[in-house]
Amino acid sequence: MAHFPDVQAKAQAEIDALTYRIRLPNFKDKPSTPYLDATLLETLRWASVVPLAVPHSSTEEDVYKGFRIPAGG
Repeated sequence: MAHFPDVQAKAQAEIDALTYRIRLPNFKDKPSTPYLDATLLETLRWASVVPLAVPHSSTEEDVYKGFRIPAGG
């Protein structure tokens, strides 16, 4: 969000308009916050918090369609 302060300000404005700055948002407010929802999804798409792919390795040597796959490699 540091790269896009205007996006953060717009999301904050959406929250402020919903909560009148007197309460915290809750899950019942989710349908009323489409911009915030899209911003959070884009943030997770842009910089995932967990690796999306787990490295794979063969436990034993194998041959597949003529290609040799070494164990552990």
